[in-house]
Amino acid sequence: MFLNPVPLSFSRHGGMRLKPARAYAHARAMTMVPVMAAELARVAQEMPVGFVRDGEGYALVALLGLEPGRNLFVGPDGRWLAGYVPARIRQYPFVLGGSAAGPTVVCVDESSGQLSKSEGRPLFEGDGSPSALVREVSRVLQEMERDRAATSRAAGALAGLMVPWEMALESRDDARRAGGLFRVDETALNALSDEGFLALRHAGALGMAYAHLLSLGRAAVLHRLAAAQARRAESRAPASPMPGAVDESGEFVFEF
Repeated sequence: MFLNPVPLSFSRHGGMRLKPARAYAHARAMTMVPVMAAELARVAQEMPVGFVRDGEGYALVALLGLEPGRNLFVGPDGRWLAGYVPARIRQYPFVLGGSAAGPTVVCVDESSGQLSKSEGRPLFEGDGSPSALVREVSRVLQEMERDRAATSRAAGALAGLMVPWEMALESRDDARRAGGLFRVDETALNALSDEGFLALRHAGALGMAYAHLLSLGRAAVLHRLAAAQARRAESRAPASPMPGAVDESGEFVFEF
């Protein structure tokens, strides 16, 4: 998603402005996206959520497609086809870059097409200080980084309950599968001792496990989206965005 992220600086971006994005084409090739615990309840209502390996632990992800390079939640016109957009996708074109103290430097993807010398909101004030936009972006990204770390710890607490999840959705024409995924073994979860349940609750993992399990029923949404987009491609009809993707002005809202 991020092709050319560079640190924001007055010397490089002092005269630049950020144009609002009106589509999610930058996420078109994403088939999975990291999810944070703070947004899990909303994500789980829209799309299936699972886990992938992340070093020695696990990362929480939302499944967006079943074929490499195809995000079923992005329509042909770049519109988002669900009622909630995961925060990692909404944060574009901004991302935190690394430093000796960790990921604390705000970077912008210069290939996003959203930077302009004449349109949009300024990135810096005339005195070289970050604009209100950049200060808010920095605050949100720092909050997201804190929640990412907390989410990783909670997912790690579920490691003993993980089993491979090979999701398959049959259609009339073929079988679509997503590999490399893991899910919580519900039987093993229910067999935990009282002490085991309490340990998961203290780790913030119990709610994560149940939200994940409830989200598995949303797997059928991927099949329906794939079928609808196939029909739409044949008829060349425009996709219809679900409510909640944009504000009343038509601009996408950057918020946590």
